Amino acid sequence: MNHSPKKLNELSLVSYIFANSSPTRLISDVVLERDMLTIQDLTPYIFEINKRFDKIAIKNSVIEDITQGNTIMLGNRETVKFPTAVNNWRMMTSSKPISVVNLVPVLTSNGLKNLDIRRLFGFMTLGTLSIRCYKNWNNIISNRDILENCTIMYSRMMFKVCDRLVAISQDTMKSDYIKYIFAKYFIINLMQKVPSEGIDIFAAEIATRGGKNNLNLYRNFEANLAMQLKDIQTQSALYNLSFIDFISTFKDAAPWLSRFSIRQFVSSVVLIYGHAGLLMCEDLIYFLQGVITNALGTEIISSFSFEAVAGNMGIDVMAKLIPIIS
Repeated sequence: MNHSPKKLNELSLVSYIFANSSPTRLISDVVLERDMLTIQDLTPYIFEINKRFDKIAIKNSVIEDITQGNTIMLGNRETVKFPTAVNNWRMMTSSKPISVVNLVPVLTSNGLKNLDIRRLFGFMTLGTLSIRCYKNWNNIISNRDILENCTIMYSRMMFKVCDRLVAISQDTMKSDYIKYIFAKYFIINLMQKVPSEGIDIFAAEIATRGGKNNLNLYRNFEANLAMQLKDIQTQSALYNLSFIDFISTFKDAAPWLSRFSIRQFVSSVVLIYGHAGLLMCEDLIYFLQGVITNALGTEIISSFSFEAVAGNMGIDVMAKLIPIIS
């Protein structure tokens, strides 16, 4: 299995979001010298962030990445035209990889003046997480605490979306099927783990207090999903699908899933978690960005909705992640 972060153009949801345009072309249209906020633009706000968030462990890394040019903040409202759901990405310069963060959707004609300082700190943090998670990828996906807490949060996050689509919260078995399937998808696809009996048991424990006692039932449901794809060879291959292809297996797998569609799923994610929640569905780094910025209270994603599924686990993940990337 390839142990490396996904590229932006490898995410099926990016293709969906961009629809009739190309993310590669739009990125190439960005001229950093023309579109970026300069360090002079940002200096007063850096001083304020340094003072107000002194006790937040990631703060020094965030400021370091801004001042050293590892994170570039875009602020040209006339030239930068990117979908709201893609608020940051990585790119290579001639000398190093950098994070590019798009502030344009949250800026007014007054520029940074009307942007809440905590929210600005959140957007800056996106850049730090993007580039540093990229550089420390193997250490992150090898961390058991991060895997366990993030799997639970992801499974709950996706369950909340599914419940809105097909109203399953009152049916314990259907709820457990969904939690199991998404727990495995996160571990195998986003965390890039090799399918195993241990992963199945862990996913079953996340899904229900019955744990592995219900494992055969979960595997039967999993088989129904796999049957929707003509070329699939094994049930485990289901979890290597792109997110859109994965969701596409749901509709005909069971009568109670008949209302499933990628369009409805995407709409529900945006309604519950905001546009920034979309790429959390398919990519570990975007997921960690959502978890950490939510734990910091920066309102990048819909905090009320995500806190309901995260509890204190986001704070726990932040405590484990920051020493790895600092």
